[in-house]
Amino acid sequence: MDANEAPRVTTLRRAVRWGLAGGVVAAGLSVVFSRTPGPLALLFALAAGAGALAFRFAGRPRPAAALALLTLTLGLAELPFLPWPAPLAVASLGLALLARLDPGLRPSWARVLARGPVPLAPTALVAGVTPFALAAWYFGMRPDLGDLDRMVPDLPVPLLFLGAVLFAVTNATLEELLWRGVLMDALDSVAPRRGRALYVVGLSALSMGLMHAWGFPRGPLGVAMVTVWAAMLGWLRLRTRGLAAPIVAHTVADSVIAALLIGAARGYW
Repeated sequence: MDANEAPRVTTLRRAVRWGLAGGVVAAGLSVVFSRTPGPLALLFALAAGAGALAFRFAGRPRPAAALALLTLTLGLAELPFLPWPAPLAVASLGLALLARLDPGLRPSWARVLARGPVPLAPTALVAGVTPFALAAWYFGMRPDLGDLDRMVPDLPVPLLFLGAVLFAVTNATLEELLWRGVLMDALDSVAPRRGRALYVVGLSALSMGLMHAWGFPRGPLGVAMVTVWAAMLGWLRLRTRGLAAPIVAHTVADSVIAALLIGAARGYW
């Protein structure tokens, strides 16, 4: 590399870095605006998709793969016949198909799918805060969760709790695969040397918070809570260098959410 080429490479890296940051946030913001359908939601979704193509042609396929997965998830989440977490599963299959058609889009699966250890103290810390935080939000705010309550089928309670466990494990695994797997790996591939952890963990956490704006918890406070908790999951991923510990902690949170929703739907509280 000659002296004249170095500044151009540095400029490209910075453009990809901040472009990926903008695309990640745009993908999250589109979910916020999608509850009031309009041109803004479509604009954010198209921006993320355009970013994926731009990164691919700029020779940065891992960021492209991450934005492709976010964009697919975003679009599928708006289909009424695909209840969450089905959009994550279908989008993940879509990414696998894209990777087969264009090997350059294939994520670094060895890094993404690294299992890692499950240390007791850090995992218990991240998992242990969720029952208290979620219960405090639910019973303190008494939010309108009619759209989520309708997802609880009219089945015997034992079957509901069995289904809740299956949902928690599936949802936690898929969300961790996206946010702590594909997305954090892509962010790490373009992150600056200084502040690398802040860039990787912060952006992935903010994206997850925004993408759950209409989940449980929800609203501005819910986004803040999910963002902070997602940062804790990101820290756990960096500490363990794998997905196993974040999946365990995430499963605990989703189990608590399912129990609260079942209790609400059955009038227990």
